[in-house]
Amino acid sequence: MVVLPLVAVNSCSKPDAVVSGDTASSTVVGNDVEDALIGVKDLLGNDDFAGSFDMLLVASRLAPSDPRLLDLVAEFVEQASASESEDAIALAEDLLDRGDSLVYFQRPQNVGATRNRLSELQNKFLESETAFEPARPLDSVMQFISVGTDDTKGTAIRTRAADQARSLLDDIQLQIAVGEQLETEELNQAVLKNIYEQIDSIEQQCIESLFGVLKPRINEWKSRAMTLVNETDTATIEQAPELGQRLKAMADSGYDLLQELLPYTKSAIAAATDELKAVEKLVEELQKRKNWLYNKSSLERIRKIESASKESPQEKIRWLAEINEEQLSPYIL
Repeated sequence: MVVLPLVAVNSCSKPDAVVSGDTASSTVVGNDVEDALIGVKDLLGNDDFAGSFDMLLVASRLAPSDPRLLDLVAEFVEQASASESEDAIALAEDLLDRGDSLVYFQRPQNVGATRNRLSELQNKFLESETAFEPARPLDSVMQFISVGTDDTKGTAIRTRAADQARSLLDDIQLQIAVGEQLETEELNQAVLKNIYEQIDSIEQQCIESLFGVLKPRINEWKSRAMTLVNETDTATIEQAPELGQRLKAMADSGYDLLQELLPYTKSAIAAATDELKAVEKLVEELQKRKNWLYNKSSLERIRKIESASKESPQEKIRWLAEINEEQLSPYIL
């Protein structure tokens, strides 16, 4: 144990040194009660409810009969209630529960008044608390539906909200089926059916919105495809190979569009069905034009080989070998 020098004129004087060791707890260091009460006020002023709570308990241990304690408890409870902080309100409730102990340390003539004031604080606190209302099973579902019906939200968010609402509603449906959830006036099959219909409506709106995003791409592709088809009408033999590659690339991108359109046709969007047919028709035309150009250039090659006089038979055979018979067979047959 080490005792550092301590200089004090009286019990209210501030220490110039610190006492440490086993005797520290029994040594009066300054006016602890005043320090604790001032600490409560300062901490409350900074909205430090946890620190203020601890300091109140310290003050109540040092001077449980001090009338200022109850004033600080009242101030703490009022400020915690106004803060709407769950942690602060929980501390205020705990402080009021501990308040009974303060009554027992009062002077006999002050017990009645202290008890009455404490009861008033407790009743006022209980009145200020909102009654606990358990969450209803459909609350979360309706929150997601509210997001899904909000046109200001993005389509992706609305779609996700509809998915979440359907998933939660499926869980409730299962709970009713296995008896974990009882049907009530607010929760029954008719209500669930109505909510499912709302979710269906949100999903349909989202699908139509997504189709609206796809529509400009379809129009742009059809325009480019038609321009390419028209080019084949005046294409020369020299242009045929390069034009055939462009026709193939355009047809491939058309196939990709068909895959994107399929989900919309299954969702009964009439415009999507019309676009699907139009794209299919153009893809078919692109394929025909590509094969026609290949056929045209191949026939021209054959004519040149037949009319060639300087080339050897081996060279003519090599030129003929470059022709794809599979592309020519539909026309030869």
